[in-house]
Amino acid sequence: MKRAVNLILLLMGILFFATSIQAQKASKLFPQSSIKIYKDRYGVPSIVAKDMRSAVYGLGYSMAHDMPKDVAAFYKRGRGRSAEVYGKGSILQDTFIRSLGVEERAKDALKRLPSELADYLKGYCEGINRAFAEQKGTLPEWVEPVDEIDVLCFAQTMNLVFPLLEIQGQLTPGTGSNQFAIAPKRSASGHPIVS
Repeated sequence: MKRAVNLILLLMGILFFATSIQAQKASKLFPQSSIKIYKDRYGVPSIVAKDMRSAVYGLGYSMAHDMPKDVAAFYKRGRGRSAEVYGKGSILQDTFIRSLGVEERAKDALKRLPSELADYLKGYCEGINRAFAEQKGTLPEWVEPVDEIDVLCFAQTMNLVFPLLEIQGQLTPGTGSNQFAIAPKRSASGHPIVS
């Protein structure tokens, strides 16, 4: 038994050492005094920052660096401008989003946002815009710099989407993407769980 424990500890030590070596070899996206962003061997970014604003800057940068078109499309969708990305098939969706007054509400929300949060939001946008600027020329023309209003509009549309998806799930059961079933012998209650 003692031998097995020692073997497990040895393997854990080797795993930890290999992981730390990999972290040291991780690619640094850019050096800046307040932030460092590394990618591990799987491409997952890690952000080391001296403060929250730097961390959200790094988050925005990392997202836009890895998925620039997706990030830009999210924020177009939030303002009811998806047709600029996906074509005229999105006009109805855009019209619906615009009819809700999402942009006006976002502008009002930004005015009422505590200054510290507004600064974080601005830092996040600066990170996104830096990544876009670094990839200029390789991105479609519809990819534009984002601002705080874009982010707040997208957040509002996400708040709308989830309740609508729940209603859709009730009206059309069995159409969701995260469906699962747990057998009675695998559940804590001893009853089947279906979602």
